Amino acid sequence: MLAIETPNPECLAIFATHFYLDPTHRHPIPPPLLSFYLEEAGFGLIEVERLYPAIDSMPSLAELPDGFRKEFFGSLDYVAFATKLG
Repeated sequence: MLAIETPNPECLAIFATHFYLDPTHRHPIPPPLLSFYLEEAGFGLIEVERLYPAIDSMPSLAELPDGFRKEFFGSLDYVAFATKLG
């Protein structure tokens, strides 16, 4: 079993707050790309879970329309769980 947690580039707020504060962050990796990398490395049963809703750390996001907020400012991080196959 493998678990990888990383900033969520689907959330625009991550670029305005946390991503560039950590010098080890080189390139944002969207969940579908990480899933592809894991599959190519022989992992399966991949599950992605979004963590830390952006609205919790940026209450002003509540002023945005619900659908827009969820699409562009969902969660700050995500975790991918995967199991090595074979």
